[in-house]
Amino acid sequence: MSRGTLSIREIQEALTPRQNRAQTRYGLGMAASLKFLLPFSILLGIMHAQSKTEALTFEVASVKPTDPAARGIRIQFTPGGGLDAQNAHVKQLIMIAYDVQSFQVSGGPGWLDSQGFDILAKAPPTAGAYAGTGPITPEQRKQIQQRIQSLLADRFQLVIHRDAKEAPVYALVVAKNGHKLKESVLDEGLSGGRGAVTAGGVSMTLLAGFLGGRLGRPVLERTGLTGKYDFKLEWTPESSELSGKGGPEGPGGKGEPGGADPLGPSLSTALQEQLGLKLESQKAPVETIVIDRVEKPSAN
Repeated sequence: MSRGTLSIREIQEALTPRQNRAQTRYGLGMAASLKFLLPFSILLGIMHAQSKTEALTFEVASVKPTDPAARGIRIQFTPGGGLDAQNAHVKQLIMIAYDVQSFQVSGGPGWLDSQGFDILAKAPPTAGAYAGTGPITPEQRKQIQQRIQSLLADRFQLVIHRDAKEAPVYALVVAKNGHKLKESVLDEGLSGGRGAVTAGGVSMTLLAGFLGGRLGRPVLERTGLTGKYDFKLEWTPESSELSGKGGPEGPGGKGEPGGADPLGPSLSTALQEQLGLKLESQKAPVETIVIDRVEKPSAN
């Protein structure tokens, strides 16, 4: 997998910062005005420049419906901080833009995760933008996410609000006999398909995000491991995992995600046997992106 390519389960960290600007009234006399007007004007200019910097957008973007005969999905960051998406669903773009999993997106019409769109977007020249090779830094990813948010609002008329409520989650912890992970010197990368994943230089935060995507339930990183690791994980996917609805409670109601599978280890069992990690059922507040409005885009 190319280092600039995103799979649905590799989604990770960065939310849009919000800046609230207060309007202040000044009752200045003539003498005070002469003393403070210039510094105050400079301050307003700086605040305005900061606001413009935060409102990141693509310089130009082409959006059109995908040919119904097309197969496969590709969402890729391009050199300079652009976006090249083929047959991408709006729900997938929302997940990337707002750093959430599928189960954290609520509302919206049915075409949100069935209608594909081809998107080619170019970002304006920016210092420190993604070069197209090697790992994407958190700041580069944050910039691209903000541009995708602007694209969704402009071309798809997307309006959302955030909600949070207590829901079942899993906590990723170290098993009682200790972990079996190997420290890494590689750049962060995680690839694989159903039933297998190979990781190089991966943090436990990224692993938790990947597991949440497979299980259809948030996974909180609670291992206390701060390094990056190389590992390979193999398991037998279950029907609930493949459908994205999450694993059921384990045998005996003990909360093991996904029961035993006669063809091989469940994801939970493989985690413990192969990596020395464990998933524990808990409840915690979970953020949800609620869609208030979204429309199909007009022609370019």
